[in-house]
Amino acid sequence: MKSDRDKLLRDVSQEPTRVPVRGAPAPVTHSQRIGTIAEVRQRFEREAERQIAQQKRELLCDMLEVIDDLDRAIDSARKSRSDADVRMGVELVRERFLSKLAKHGVKPCAAFGLPFDPKQHEAISTIPVTAPSANGTVVEVLRPGYLMGSEVLRPAQVVVGKMKS
Repeated sequence: MKSDRDKLLRDVSQEPTRVPVRGAPAPVTHSQRIGTIAEVRQRFEREAERQIAQQKRELLCDMLEVIDDLDRAIDSARKSRSDADVRMGVELVRERFLSKLAKHGVKPCAAFGLPFDPKQHEAISTIPVTAPSANGTVVEVLRPGYLMGSEVLRPAQVVVGKMKS
């Protein structure tokens, strides 16, 4: 009997004693951790989707204001007999549109007179030039390019000067 008692005491002493502490959290299982991670991931995804949708709404509302300006320019053109008034109205709409784009970090990309940069310019054609300083530079902008920060949204379409051989 003593050997059974000794064996039992030895077995019990080798196991860690777990005394429940009142108010202490229960041990977390692996599946509970995975479930928590999945819930956090879903919450982050929902928040990211919400923020993207909000930013999209803000951008579209800004663009709707430009449509309103175009409608006013069209109404003015119908009532006016002067082409200068129509041109001025359209120029004002263009400026407002550019200011809305700038509000969202978009700005025109400088091109004219600068050295051709394939990262910011798309060469549509070349034109012969006589001045060595014009060789490899943008001599005409066919369509402006735009940047968002330092990222090219759309390269400028340009004509590049090329020295005659």
